[in-house]
Amino acid sequence: MLRIPAGLAVLLLFNFVGQLVAHHWQLPLPGALIGMVLLLVALLTVGRSWQTTVGAAAEPLIAHLSLFFIAPTLGAFYLADSLQAQLLPLFFVLLAGTALAMALLALLVRALASRGGPR
Repeated sequence: MLRIPAGLAVLLLFNFVGQLVAHHWQLPLPGALIGMVLLLVALLTVGRSWQTTVGAAAEPLIAHLSLFFIAPTLGAFYLADSLQAQLLPLFFVLLAGTALAMALLALLVRALASRGGPR
């Protein structure tokens, strides 16, 4: 029963630490991204006890992930004129990002297949 509040506390703590790191070193990355990377490193090194605690808090958030897209959708609706002026660069950035993600995924699948799959 205490897993969800403890998991939320861990998620918020890593988010806060990521924000502090980004602000302190004036990094061009969002603090939330830095916090997620730090959380990933912690989950890979600490052990199973944190994974179940964080998982209990993360599963409901992931189940309702579509709700997190409401704000960007409203922003796109109200900023349509500004977005329309930058439509061509946005298209090429999305195209290049998708192609890069697909290429990296293909390399990862090839590397995992040559090792005999995940262990």
